Amino acid sequence: MSALLRVSGLEVVYGSVPAVAGVGLEIPAGEIRAILGANGAGKSSTIKAILGLLRPRAGAIEFEGRPIHGLPTHRIHQLGIAWVPEGRQLFSTLTVHENLEMGAFARGGAGLPAKLDEVFALFPRLRERRTQVAGSLSGGEQQMLAIARALMAEPKLLLMDEPSLGLAPKVVQRLFEQIQEINARGLSILMVEQNARQALRIAHYAYLLEVGRLAGEGPPAALAASERVQRVYLGG
Repeated sequence: MSALLRVSGLEVVYGSVPAVAGVGLEIPAGEIRAILGANGAGKSSTIKAILGLLRPRAGAIEFEGRPIHGLPTHRIHQLGIAWVPEGRQLFSTLTVHENLEMGAFARGGAGLPAKLDEVFALFPRLRERRTQVAGSLSGGEQQMLAIARALMAEPKLLLMDEPSLGLAPKVVQRLFEQIQEINARGLSILMVEQNARQALRIAHYAYLLEVGRLAGEGPPAALAASERVQRVYLGG
């Protein structure tokens, strides 16, 4: 299966401090892949390099077979990569509807009513809250809105940075079910997640980062069977 996204030999530094060292990964079309690891492992730095928010010191990033490292972030977005950032980063003083309109801005707002119906079908609570200011939503509702806003751009690949962060366990469970629903509609997903148990439950394949380096990879069952993963990430 050909890769939708391919990252090879990625190196990212902050000043002279290495954050990512020689990481490689692939995202085939139609799959959910997860990057696991503790704080400071280089997970978010990898995502930001893919998005063009950080300039890699070395390595290559290809999307649909063409190099994208060096492209500005807005151009990468226009090619079909959308981002659900850590902490959601909504327009807190705008309504739910206005936030969703902003998500469709990159494609000129074409087909807005149909796309709104699609995301409201996936997240019915947002339809109920469409005139409510985003900053007044619950944490779970804000995460729904952050995902829905990214979907409004009709991406081919969705990057998600810590989607479960700060959410109650019941909300997290439903959120991951919704991520599976999104993937079942054909959207490829690369997800950075500290909640290894939930991520391994829905991912087709996973990568483990430790101190900026790839420490393991494989199908979820194989990775979860690792003694180290069980002890450090699954509480076993």
